Amino acid sequence: MSTEEVFRMSNVSGYSVEIPLAKAKELLGMLNMDQVFRAARAGADDADEPADADDGDAEPVKAEGMEYCKEVLDVVRAYALLSSDERTSSIPRPLTQDLRSVVYAGEMELVEKAEKEDYLVDLLNCALFLRFSQLSALCAAYMAVRIDEIAKAAPDIMEGAERIRKFLHMQNEWTEEEMGHLRREMEYAKSVDPNVY
Repeated sequence: MSTEEVFRMSNVSGYSVEIPLAKAKELLGMLNMDQVFRAARAGADDADEPADADDGDAEPVKAEGMEYCKEVLDVVRAYALLSSDERTSSIPRPLTQDLRSVVYAGEMELVEKAEKEDYLVDLLNCALFLRFSQLSALCAAYMAVRIDEIAKAAPDIMEGAERIRKFLHMQNEWTEEEMGHLRREMEYAKSVDPNVY
């Protein structure tokens, strides 16, 4: 049995994955917050607890009870375990070229599969929570490209907005009356300038 320290993530269903702690600390910004928390506790805890009191702890570093499905946790783990030459280190912002020419083919497959299996938004949210900058940037760039494609493929701006809300798993918070007013405003704008959107 390996004695390597690990970072364990588990969801509310009890499914868990592990990433070697050294790799997790390298990639996940949330794990680099321990110094901030120690500094914040310094005043009250210094007299009661030696500085290295938790260094011998055999318990793994954990993020438990996360609201993400098994697939999201599996992808986070798999992406973290990729070698650095299989993960794009930097995606330009703004993205002025085809995303496929910027990222590795395996990364495109990963986000396309996440969209197809309907966990892309959760994957982005999990990456943001973990402060996993490379995975966050990949998901965000892919989503930006898809939002642009969805908007351009829609017959009108109202349908485009609805399709984008569906893609992002967002509910329309506008009432029917508000939507009616907005629809008329958009129709008027289009009649004044056919190229407005």
